[in-house]
Amino acid sequence: MSMPMTRNAAASLSAGLPAVTRPSLLSRIVSAIAREIRLRRDMRLLGSLDDAALHDLGLVRSGVEDVVRHGRAYTKGPMTFDQPLPDATATITPLNLTEWR
Repeated sequence: MSMPMTRNAAASLSAGLPAVTRPSLLSRIVSAIAREIRLRRDMRLLGSLDDAALHDLGLVRSGVEDVVRHGRAYTKGPMTFDQPLPDATATITPLNLTEWR
């Protein structure tokens, strides 16, 4: 299979730089199909986990497809679920007792 060279491609090859070529339609279709197969495999794998395992990963069952396709949102710092109170001796006043009547 021979590929016609343009003047810019020939100049970049002679300069030692790789020629930037656009992938063919067939290779883009094959790549899209392979990506979809990987995504569906990953969704099946996460779908086979029970709800407790998904919770440990920070996921809910209804959000599995979105996470697999688009990733999780970036959180600054580590994710913590059970944070202690800043002052363990402080009492918590219910909201209804703090309102003015």
